[in-house]
Formats: sequence, structure tokens, C-alpha cells
Amino acid sequence: MAKQHKTWLLLSVLLLLLSLSIAADPPYKIIPDTDLIGQNLGYGPGKSATDCAEQCMAKDNCVGISWNAPASRIHDGNCNFKCFVDKYVKDVGEQAIMVRNKTANLCQIPPPPPPPYEPCPADMPSDWLPACLNGDLFYSKDASGGLLPELANGYIGTIAMSDTIYAGGLFNGDAIGKFGPASHRAVIPAIHNKLGNMMTTSRALNIRKATFEIMGTIDFVSVHETYYAHSTRPSVLVHEIELTNSGSSDVTVPITTTQPGQSKDLNLTSASKPPSNTISMTGTNMVPEDAQSATGSGNYTMISLVGDVACVPALASCVVNVTIPKASKIQLQYLTVIVTSLNSTNPDKDVLDLYADAKKSTSLAAEHADAWAKRWARGSIEIQGDLPLAQAVNASLYTLRASIRDDFPYGLSPGGLTTDGYNGHTFWDQETWMWPPLLFLDPPSAQSALEYRFNRRAGAAHKAATCGQPNSAYCPPGQPQPADALEFPWESAVTGYEVQYSGGKIGPWGEFEQHISGDISFAARQYFLATQDLVWLRNVGWPLISGVASFYANRVSANADGTYSYNMVMGPDEYAYPVNNSATTNAVAIQAIKAAMSFAPLVNKTVPTSYAQIAKGLVIREAPYPNGEGMYHPEYEGYPKIKGAKVKQADTVMLSYPYGVNMDPTVLANDLTWYEPNTDPNGPAMTFAIFAIGWFNTGNYTHAQARFQRGFSQNVRPPFYVWQETLHGGCTPFLTGAGGFLQSLVFGTSGMRLNVGQLDFNPPPPSATGSNATKISLKGFNYLGFKINQDVTETTVSYTIVKAPSDAMDSQCLKLIANGGTQILSGKAVSIPRAPHHILLSSDC
Repeated sequence: MAKQHKTWLLLSVLLLLLSLSIAADPPYKIIPDTDLIGQNLGYGPGKSATDCAEQCMAKDNCVGISWNAPASRIHDGNCNFKCFVDKYVKDVGEQAIMVRNKTANLCQIPPPPPPPYEPCPADMPSDWLPACLNGDLFYSKDASGGLLPELANGYIGTIAMSDTIYAGGLFNGDAIGKFGPASHRAVIPAIHNKLGNMMTTSRALNIRKATFEIMGTIDFVSVHETYYAHSTRPSVLVHEIELTNSGSSDVTVPITTTQPGQSKDLNLTSASKPPSNTISMTGTNMVPEDAQSATGSGNYTMISLVGDVACVPALASCVVNVTIPKASKIQLQYLTVIVTSLNSTNPDKDVLDLYADAKKSTSLAAEHADAWAKRWARGSIEIQGDLPLAQAVNASLYTLRASIRDDFPYGLSPGGLTTDGYNGHTFWDQETWMWPPLLFLDPPSAQSALEYRFNRRAGAAHKAATCGQPNSAYCPPGQPQPADALEFPWESAVTGYEVQYSGGKIGPWGEFEQHISGDISFAARQYFLATQDLVWLRNVGWPLISGVASFYANRVSANADGTYSYNMVMGPDEYAYPVNNSATTNAVAIQAIKAAMSFAPLVNKTVPTSYAQIAKGLVIREAPYPNGEGMYHPEYEGYPKIKGAKVKQADTVMLSYPYGVNMDPTVLANDLTWYEPNTDPNGPAMTFAIFAIGWFNTGNYTHAQARFQRGFSQNVRPPFYVWQETLHGGCTPFLTGAGGFLQSLVFGTSGMRLNVGQLDFNPPPPSATGSNATKISLKGFNYLGFKINQDVTETTVSYTIVKAPSDAMDSQCLKLIANGGTQILSGKAVSIPRAPHHILLSSDC
């Protein structure tokens, strides 16, 4: 009996302990209606507060999270991870989750370093070595490590060997998220044909040919696989396999075809008459952007797909054996062809025609390589003396070019065309970060990006017309917008209407972040200054510039003293909103209004007389530099709203470049000195390129070195030099970072500024980059139809005309003005000491 009592007692204790463990508090604390103020670590989607907490606990340097819950102001579902928490603030609907001690500061824990990387080892395949040493091929002998690269052609794209494909303009979800998840890139399932028993020995991304290649072996068979998104056949993805049997007996190799997964975004069914040995599907997106109900009306996007297979799987997969005879070689080719109704009136028919035509071709690879060679010939950047820098530069330009094409103007997204990063939407990132390098190195792509905006003016007109209404952008009461006003959406997808919504509610970016319209106007201005294309200005540029100027002129508020204020906005610093008189927002508004005033006579138009007064009266304020001498630019009126708060990303430091606000060099230096320690070090990569350019401008090359290096070295990841948004990840690939970094060369190391009637230059020495570069060159940069080489060394800068415009008159030439003298540029290099100088078009030749 005593023994039974002891057993019963032991069981009771165990049950009590079990119940206590079940009832124990979780290892985190959820604080409702609260936001955390502190230093950000990054962000990512969260299904719940618990999900956010678990993600935070998995990070060594995460203290807590602010979750943008469905009932919060932002309500996008993101977990905002903090490495330091300064204070709690009341914020209805927001949920704060503390995982570690509030006083802990874990922001100094560095991200995990990349593994040791040797760019071009001596034992790499000899055929690849020359391109590798030139910075055009990125090599890895690791069979699986590293972020895989993008393969895209501006129409379709994928991460190499991934299970998903994306198509430009193909989105799923309504604009405001009323009928499920809001607009986002639609996933197209990929079809894979995979070799069995293969030992991978080498992988490489060749950015000159835009191919991803794999070498390996299967018994005595050497394998060479090549993947690419065909450049001139934009609907076609190609997978080529070359099998070489060097042995004395036949070898059989298994190839497995897997059934493509289900898409959560597309209603796909099998095509009725597929070509033999293919998987063929047809369908539409589930919910169009303009859906008016969960099941009904809207403009659906049709899609048709045909993919080669080694065998047609009845269930999940199937296997076919391929025999390679002894001492022989065979070549296999698997195509995936995708057509949407965005560029076809009959996708089902066109996909079959394009597939049949591609299957007949014997020159797919040659066509593709030739097209990319021509693309690179439009303009590039050459680095001598520093291979890792050359690789980062070439990778950055490659990733931009892969995501846009001249004949399909569907814009650029921060995550490119190969992911659903930022939902695949187009933001200010396009014009402010990715577009400027393309203007000089790839003008047709720059024009395509602006055509995307032009074709979607109806969405911008709608946003302007509804500004001030509930669940739309903020406009002051009693200030309606005129019919010609354009307010471009913060996030744009296929229709051009605002898609910065979640759960039917607009977020603060769509409501307050209105500088994007000025960013678009500024890009249109720059395009005309670089091309002097009056036909384009009349037909495309002017409607954009005049519409944005009309919006700003009616959005600002007049003050009693004759000045104007732009109130209730969010600048690029998205941590602070709404604020009044954001310096950057005011700057782009002034530029937009002045552009309309300047260009109106060129297209026989007029603007309201009030424009001049508004442009003059909208002030970018200076204030005494905190704790120092001289002046600086406060980010906004009453800055800072919260003492010690960090700035999210480059904001006020953009006044000098790119927006060209005139200021004393000491003011610029004070801006840079103040905002650098007050900017979130875990913010997006492109911020640091602006600091580098700013320090180049001041002539403080010592300060510039570390900022230039920080602008790329920790965010572009070998072996395939894939960009990521922050030190700890974020959006990957991150084209915004690539574009910002390229600007630190196209407008930083070149010293170039585009102004009315001329190019101004003041290049720093290559050593100002903190690299081993001995010469940095812009190859074939474009200005007024001329293609020009610029070569910058420690002591000299030289120019060579590579090509003159075909319609240039004999009396027109480019003149170089330097050191009080003038020289005519020609096909022979003209060299001058490295110092300020100008290039302009002249008829006095």
C-alpha cells in the first residue's frame, strides 16, 4: 500500500510539473498597442506576434520586435526586428514583443562573415579563367554554397535552378487587398529535368553572356550544364546539357523530371493538345489588380506555358535513362516558354509558335551571347588593379540589365524580376537609385523605365484626384487637385494605380510619402538634358513634368509671409512621419516646378505665373550645426521629433547629389558629418553610396574611402556577387543597392554632373575609393548621341570619342574646357590633369 502511495505521489508531482511547464509563460513578452523605438536590425513577414518572436529568438542580435499587426497604422504584417530598444511608445494596433532584456544593446554583433573566397583559383577550368580575371565571370568550386544568381531578360526571370519563375507585369491580388492578399508578383511553377548521380566540380556566372554554368562528372562522363533567359526570344528559358563520355564503355545517365508545384497565384490547367514530351499549362491569375469582387470582374492576365521534359510524370516525378556511347558526346536541350496576355492577344497560340520556332533553331546560344555583347557595348565601367571591385561593378550592372528591356516597359522593382521581394512593385527606387546609371550606360533601358511611368499616368491622375479623401493620400482640406495633376503611387504594379494597401487600408507610405512624383519628374528632366530629344520631351517628358508640377503647386500651402510650406509628409526617412517641410521633399518639389517653367517654352506651352513664386517661396531651411560651427540642413521642420532617433536611409544628404541643391561646401560637410552617425547602420545598402559621393564632392578623400567600401563590400555576396539589402539579409537580390553603388562610380569616381547645356566634372583619384584600383573608366557613356570613354588615374583624366551620332552635322562637336583652355574631343584621346572641367556641345568646331 505504501508503495502504491509513493507511486501515486510521484505521478502527482510529475503531473504538477507538467502542468506548470504547460502553463509557463513563453520566453517573450507581448505588449499590445505599443511600438518599440530603437535601432533596427531588419524586417520580414510575420504571421503573428508569436511568429515574429520565434524569428527574433533565432537571431543572436535581436532584442525585440515591433509587429505591424492587421489593426495597426502600417498593417503590412512585417516584423521589425530591433537590436536595441530605447523606449516604448503608445501606438494603437501595433504589438511590441520583447525577447531579451530591454537594456541590452546587441547592435555591434556583426553579421556572419562570408566564407573565404578566392575569385579565380589556378585550378579553375581554363576556358573560364580569362573571363574571371577580367571580372566578367564569377566562379565557385563549392557544389551548393552561396546565393544563386538571377537569370532574367526583362520579360521573364528566375533564380538559377529555383522552383519559381516570374514574368514582368504578372501579378496576383487586388490593389487594396480587399479580396485576399494584395497585389504581388505571381509565382509561375518551374519545370526541372535533373541529372542523377552527378558530382558537381565547378559553377560559374558569366555576366557577359548572362549564363549560369555547371560542370561535373557522372562516372566517366563529363557534364556541362548551361542555363539562361534568352535575350532576343524573351519568352524562352533554356537549359542545355552536354554529356561527354571519355571512357571505353557506354554509360547510362538517369534524368528525373519533377511535376511542377502548384501556384498559389495562378489558376492553371493542362493544355488540351500539348507538344510531345512537354508539360503545357494555361490559365490566368486568380485575382486581378482591378478586381471588384472576390470571384468576379476585373482584367485578368492570361498565361500559357510549354516546358520540355525528359519524361511526362504521371505522379510527382519520373525517370528516363539516357545512354552516352563510349568516346562520344551528346547534347540535350530543355526549353520553358511562357507567354502572357500583356504582350499577346492569343497566348495559347503564340506560346506554341514560339516554342516550335525555338526548337528548330540551332543557334539559340549564339543569338543570346551576341545580344548581350551588344547590350554591354552600350556602356560599361572598367576597373584596373582591383578584381573584387571590378566583379562587384560588373555584377551590379548585370543585375539591372537583366531586369529591364527596351521593348517591354514594365518597370524595375527593388527585388528585380526573379523574386517577389517588395511584392515585385515599382517604387521611387526605380528613378532615384536604379535609373541614373542606366541613363548614361544604357539609355534605351532608361527610356523604357520612364515609358512605364508614362503609360500609367491614369493611375497617377486618379491618386491626385482622390488626394485628401479617406483611405487615400493626404492633401490639406480645401485644396483639391486640378484635372491635369499627377501624383504617382508609392507602389505601382501593372495598372499604375496605388497598390500600397494591406487588408483594404492604405499604409503611411502611400498616404504621406509624396516625393516619388518629384523623383519621376527629375528623371524625365535628366533624360532630356542628356539627350536633347525634343520629340520625346513633347510626347513623353512634358506630360510627366507638367502633371507633377501641377500637383505640387496645388499641394503646398501659402504662408502669411509669402513663403510656402509642404506639410504632413514622409521623406525618404520612413522612420519619421508625418512631418512638415521635409528638406528632400521640398527639394524635389522645387525642381519639378522649375522643370515645368524651363521646358514649357520648348514645347510651346505655358505654366501658371504662380509657379515662380512657389518655387522661390518653398524653402529648404538651414540651421546652426548642433554642437559645432556653421550651418546644416535639418531633415524637416522641428527635427528631430524624437531625440536620438536614427534616420532610416539617405535623406537630407541627397540634397547636394542627386538633387543639385546649391550649398557651401562646409554645409555639405556638416550634413554628412551629422547624419552619418545618426543614420541606421543596418539600413539599406544604397545609403552609403550617397555618403561616398558627398565626401568626394567636398574633396575629403580620406573620409570617402570607408564610405565607398561600405557601399558595396558587405552587401554584394560572393561567389556570384548577389546583392542583399542589409548586412543581415533583407530583400535578395537587391537592385536598389546595386544602382546606388553604381552611382558612386558613374557620378562619384567620374566626378560627373549633368547640368543644363553641359557636363561638369571633378573626378577624385581612384585611391579615394579605398581600393587598389589604378584606373577607373566609363566606357562608351552616352551624351547627346555621342559615345565617350573617360579614363581617370591618380593624376590625369582623358576622353576619347568612341562614336558620334549619325545625324551630327560636321559643324557640331564636343568641347573640353579645362584650366582656361579649350580642346575638341575626337577619336584620339585627350588627356588633362585631374581637375575640374566641363564638356559641352558646340557648333564652333
